[in-house]
Amino acid sequence: MKTIFVDDELWMLMQFKTECSDIPDIELVGEFTSAEEALEYARENPVEFALLDIEMPKMNGVELAKELRKINEDVIIVFVSALQEISGGLHKRQGGLLRPQTLRQAGCGGRYRTALLFS
Repeated sequence: MKTIFVDDELWMLMQFKTECSDIPDIELVGEFTSAEEALEYARENPVEFALLDIEMPKMNGVELAKELRKINEDVIIVFVSALQEISGGLHKRQGGLLRPQTLRQAGCGGRYRTALLFS
């Protein structure tokens, strides 16, 4: 799957890359530190899987996910957060649209506290 990682912290992008390097179905096509850069890329290139940080400046991960779905309604989106309280509250606010997963369940690694699969 053509995959993008989006996180405003560079060390998290490196962690995503390390965690997913042994998963043969993931073809990393882009790493971005801003949602705007990722969205610009997705408008011009196919994206099938997106690992997104929830909290980012300007456009957050949820807003980016909505925009990615406008471009490709079949894109698989996984939100990743090291902050359990943020992801737990987001799950409740979205009325069950977000399902808590471990990254291993979501298809990538296992060191993050929470991953949320957007469906």
